[in-house]
Amino acid sequence: MSSTEILNEEIASSDGVHRVASPISSNSRIASPSNQLEQETSISNDLMSKSMPEKGTSISNDLANKSMSELSIAEKTDAQANQPKEPYPKIVFLIILNEFCERFSFYGMRTILYIYLTSFIGLSKDTGTAIYHAYNSLCYFTPILGAIVADGFIGLYLTIVILSFVYLGGEIIVTLTSITPLGAPNLWGPIIGLVLIALGTGGIKPCVSAFGGNQFKPTQTRYLENFFSIFYLSINIGSTIATILTPIFRSDVRCFNNECYPLAFGVPALFMAIAITLFIFGTPYYVRNKVNKGKNVIAQTGQVIFYGIKNKINNGSGVKKEHWLDHAESSNFDKQLISDVKAFLRVLLVFLPLPIFWTLYEQQGSRWTEQAQQLSGRIGRSFTIKPDQFQAINPILIVVLVPIFDAFVYPFLGKFNILKKQLQRILVGLLIACVSFGIAAILEKQMQVAHLSKNPINQIRIFNAAPCDLEFTYGDNNEILKVAKPDFLKNKDYSFPNEFADLVRSKNSTTNVKYTYNCAGKTGQNVLSIKNADNTQIYIFYYQNGVLRNLEYNYDIHSEVIGTSQIKFLTLPGVSNTNLIPLLSGTEFTATSNLTSGYKKYSYANYKFEVKDKDTSVLKSDDFLMEICGQYTVFLFMNEENKLDFVQVTEVYQNGISIWWQLIQIFVMTIAEIMFSISGVSFAYSQAPASMKSVLQATWFLTVAFGNLIVVIIAEARFIQDQVYEYVFFAGLLFLATAVFFALSYNYKYVEDQENKQVEENKKNAVVPFENEKE
Repeated sequence: MSSTEILNEEIASSDGVHRVASPISSNSRIASPSNQLEQETSISNDLMSKSMPEKGTSISNDLANKSMSELSIAEKTDAQANQPKEPYPKIVFLIILNEFCERFSFYGMRTILYIYLTSFIGLSKDTGTAIYHAYNSLCYFTPILGAIVADGFIGLYLTIVILSFVYLGGEIIVTLTSITPLGAPNLWGPIIGLVLIALGTGGIKPCVSAFGGNQFKPTQTRYLENFFSIFYLSINIGSTIATILTPIFRSDVRCFNNECYPLAFGVPALFMAIAITLFIFGTPYYVRNKVNKGKNVIAQTGQVIFYGIKNKINNGSGVKKEHWLDHAESSNFDKQLISDVKAFLRVLLVFLPLPIFWTLYEQQGSRWTEQAQQLSGRIGRSFTIKPDQFQAINPILIVVLVPIFDAFVYPFLGKFNILKKQLQRILVGLLIACVSFGIAAILEKQMQVAHLSKNPINQIRIFNAAPCDLEFTYGDNNEILKVAKPDFLKNKDYSFPNEFADLVRSKNSTTNVKYTYNCAGKTGQNVLSIKNADNTQIYIFYYQNGVLRNLEYNYDIHSEVIGTSQIKFLTLPGVSNTNLIPLLSGTEFTATSNLTSGYKKYSYANYKFEVKDKDTSVLKSDDFLMEICGQYTVFLFMNEENKLDFVQVTEVYQNGISIWWQLIQIFVMTIAEIMFSISGVSFAYSQAPASMKSVLQATWFLTVAFGNLIVVIIAEARFIQDQVYEYVFFAGLLFLATAVFFALSYNYKYVEDQENKQVEENKKNAVVPFENEKE
């Protein structure tokens, strides 16, 4: 879960109750999702400063504009404090439980989505990234539609109920299409499900909290604050628990001999079903206001802009207006509304570069998750942090850091007149986000270097499964390698020196290497012919019928193993694979003598390895640790005592870098989010005219949507192959957007500054009373 979504959802909805009449209808007391931010200013300010650390007191400080309407509200609230207390509307706890379950459902599904698309369905990392961000983008386009439908057509209650069922239908489809016997993996089923989920979750996003606020009477101000505090807490708890648990369901449970995506998706779907049940259960007890079917303020804004452009074109140069929007007056739009739309467009101009921030930020669930899939989350031998679980770090840091910034960082910087304005904080947040992607690029480069260091491409390896000591020489009996008799179960492979391997690679012909052996007192000499090959080569020596033999085994060192491990079981000559059953912690595998057989992807963990015969007798057992991104082959053979033995060959080693190194970039991005997102929402609220606050909040949603669309376009273009360079590209793109933002915002005049300036001018121009002048 990210504070971004909480900010967008909760600031956009926590104001929608009772205090100020809706602009849609002057007599309405409906908490309208499309004009939520125009309502209940004093309540939201106090609420955010006391109960919402992700919104922070920085918002309340910036937004505490002492307008006459707010002062009157405060006076009214004080008067109401002396009135008899009315009972708390306990029905809101069903709404809170509904929100907890819905957020668990949404974040639980989204947490594992990228890995599901790439690891299970088998999409490329670029296509998986594109689908993930297309889904995110749709989730931020649909809240506007939900608000319009609720405001102008069917009301909050029916919007929530209908779209919740659409939501649940999408999750059921995603769950069913992840079941292997039902045809999984496939792509179109999940796509249909994701579209329905986006329609559902986005559509109800601005409605649920507004509907909860409607359950309170105008006199229950303090109760309302308490409700939003608990409502916010339910979001944090639900989403954080889901982010931690669903990766466990995915990885640690086996379904149909694979990772258990049906369970990982099914549990969130179950929670959504519970959410709907809880919400409908309270139907007889809800306060449901009559739907105001007047014009929606978002639609009105669009109409003013449309007719301003249309009439400007139709009028041509013959009709002069101070501003092109003034042409909308001829279409019977109110002058005040036109003036407010002008103010909205001034702020919108500043917003234009901001989607690039979300382009970087939202990749925490895609590209950064892919990066985490290549890092070691192992803590000891028995516990592993899943790569998708690491997304829970962000909301935890948000809860910790926002109060620190609010209580210490901003006040300290304010003493030096630094970062006192919202646009300044946004600017710094953009720059810090650039730094976070620079850090991600550095980590990615270190991962590449570590991988090549542990898996050099010029390897020629010797694996000795024979009871013999071996010595290899080249040319004039120059010793190049000694291989000891194997210590079974703890055997290791040997590599020729890199210089010799390079020599072999440089030749166009086969290189002959002499080797001498000593097997149970019997010595001998032979020649090993090493081919010039692009693949890494392993020569396996084994003893059969009193003769030392060898075979060549090649594998591709460039094979990409991301987010999992892969393994296969091979039998050397002399072993009957028809009678052997290898097992990893009870899961059966197939052993084969075909050296070119494929690998089986399997979760990285510490397993109990056993080999049984058909009579289920355990012939061998041992511990077997599989690392993330590791590739393994287990050879089964008969040892010198003519008993079954095995050796484990690690073909591709994990890069050895801990997942905790990613914490640095997540920490930096979280700081960027605090400075950018909180200040951005605050700026949008405080600078908007009364009738335009909801429109600017809708625009803020759209910056997130368009930011995700940019990722879709770049991922599908695939013009950057190296992930390091892609991170650098995104950092550079955001730096360019930051420069544009600086240029657009440099001369921006804050509303409060203009109001203060007007007050000072009024004081200077005030007429001095005659009696004072006489004195």
